[in-house]
Amino acid sequence: MHLEFLAHIALAIDVLALAVILIGLLVSVFQFVRSQTLGLRGRAFVASMSAARCTFGSYLLLGLEFMIAADITRTINEPTYQELIVLGSIVLIRTVIAHFLNKEIQETQAA
Repeated sequence: MHLEFLAHIALAIDVLALAVILIGLLVSVFQFVRSQTLGLRGRAFVASMSAARCTFGSYLLLGLEFMIAADITRTINEPTYQELIVLGSIVLIRTVIAHFLNKEIQETQAA
């Protein structure tokens, strides 16, 4: 019973992560379409595109954090050495991706 409950929680966190990423995608697409329909050119267009990229990147980072939380919750269900190695690998990969994505967002906002 307890393990089944944790599996449902992990699934709910995964669904939340997907929802956050999809919302970020929609917001970013809206920003892109708006910049296209306003007929922005030159620096205004680049600034608008940078804002859309930063927006999506922020949502993507939040979604990745939720996915890590779901993986940790799943591993609590089956704490075997193999599961811990898989979890460590996933967390490491997602942390590296998040680090470089965050760095790119900060550089884009500074420019």
